[in-house]
Amino acid sequence: MTWLDDLPNDYSAFDGLESVTLTPLADGATPISGVQALRHTERQSPLAPLAGPLAMEPREAIFSLFTATLADAIPGCGDTITDAAADIWTITASERLTLGSRWRVTCRRQVA
Repeated sequence: MTWLDDLPNDYSAFDGLESVTLTPLADGATPISGVQALRHTERQSPLAPLAGPLAMEPREAIFSLFTATLADAIPGCGDTITDAAADIWTITASERLTLGSRWRVTCRRQVA
């Protein structure tokens, strides 16, 4: 029996860091690019009035931001994350985890 050790498309749930930009809420704050982040499973919501699986869009996500790449910044509510696809996410909650080596931030995607 052969075991697959690299399942296709598993990167969205298990591996695959992405480089994001953290923009603090404070006026005049400098955006921090190159922040390493791991995106966790996104919650989805239906788009009205469509129905079915094609009518779902991601609206919330949790990112793990690695402290070593934050340049001493502390992510907080109202800060934004611009992901690799140029989507902008607003941080709604943050907490420090794993002996201070990363931040877990809950975000809501901004929709134009």
